[in-house]
Amino acid sequence: MPINYNAYLMFDPFVSAGMVLLQTSAADARDEYIGSIVGFIVGVVAVILVAKKLSGSRAPSGATVESPLQSAQGEKRRLARLLVSEIRLRNAREVDEGRRRHDLAVRFDNELRRSYRTFVERCGEDGESTGIFREEVVKILAAGDESALGNLQLDEYGAALRRS
Repeated sequence: MPINYNAYLMFDPFVSAGMVLLQTSAADARDEYIGSIVGFIVGVVAVILVAKKLSGSRAPSGATVESPLQSAQGEKRRLARLLVSEIRLRNAREVDEGRRRHDLAVRFDNELRRSYRTFVERCGEDGESTGIFREEVVKILAAGDESALGNLQLDEYGAALRRS
């Protein structure tokens, strides 16, 4: 059964008053009323779509949802990357020299210990964390060349960085 908008408009005091003041017909008032509702809905949908696009909350097509375990590993990796990148950015010349001389462990012993301590405080102390931190040190500080670290070792439990 179709909705009788004319009957509805007569019960809406604002629309009825507008019809009387503007001397418009019920059909014109109905069309204007429906048009304003549609305009409002289109505006709300547009705002939602823009907000979604700006927030980047939509996953790209073909992407899979991360499991909590993958998410935790990602967080650990991001923190390790941040801490090691900070060392590299603050000491660019020394890092280049350390890579050439294969003594990054000696040059940045204190900085690496401090960064690793921060990493362990936030991520915990386990074999996985130790491996993630070491991978980022090799990738970022040593540019993928593990020999550039010299004698850098993480002890068996990942408690601290030490030189052998």
